[in-house]
Amino acid sequence: MASIGIFDSGVGGFTILKAVHAKVPGSSIAYVADQANIPYAAKSADWLIKRSQVITDYLIQNGCSTIVIACNTATVSAIGSLRARYPHLQFVGVEPAIKPAALHVTSGKILILATQHTLQSRRLKALCQRHAGQKSVIFQDMPEWVTMAEKGDINSGKVQAAIAASLLPFKDKNVQAVVLACTHYPFFKPVIRRVFPQAVIFDPSLPVANQVKKLHQDDGSNHPQIILATTGNVVGFKAAAANLLPFHAKIQSIVV
Repeated sequence: MASIGIFDSGVGGFTILKAVHAKVPGSSIAYVADQANIPYAAKSADWLIKRSQVITDYLIQNGCSTIVIACNTATVSAIGSLRARYPHLQFVGVEPAIKPAALHVTSGKILILATQHTLQSRRLKALCQRHAGQKSVIFQDMPEWVTMAEKGDINSGKVQAAIAASLLPFKDKNVQAVVLACTHYPFFKPVIRRVFPQAVIFDPSLPVANQVKKLHQDDGSNHPQIILATTGNVVGFKAAAANLLPFHAKIQSIVV
């Protein structure tokens, strides 16, 4: 049985999983990749709420008391309803790092990379108005990055060239901060650093892991289990996990 549950539309949440496991290494973790329904960015808010409830029920059945929504899109749509529906659970969502980015930037620009769903959300607009109202902000969706991350082949020359090419239009825009508001995007931080060597990259993984550690007492197990489950193609999921994760885990296919 796991004590921490993490879910995402796919493998993007692996960036969160790695950070959480490093912070609470003695806790068992159940991870759900809802790959049968990727991309979440194409779904309605109502659908995301209902789907998040279904996955939360699955994680509860597997012993989880702390749930991490490792997806910006699902967080902005569903975290409020999940907290209201399951008051006995602790939920940690992913929030774009607008405030620290705005504090860092002086005369340059903030580049926010997110899915279209997140970019259009009231939550992101409110964060920008509250913390970056006087800053120059560029908003950009990178849907092809999700597709490339899902394949797990993030280090190939072809993929890295494609990532760099998609960032070139912003290279001369005096970008001082890059906010990664999709959990798939941190896989490409090395390329982002090469394109914007002067910018600070704000990755949500560590803040989320710190919050989990604050809320969840480490189980202290000498033999914690990490179980990865997908609602999609388990063969492709295994290959992606082998490429993207630095540790071994039990992998299974589920229907929820």
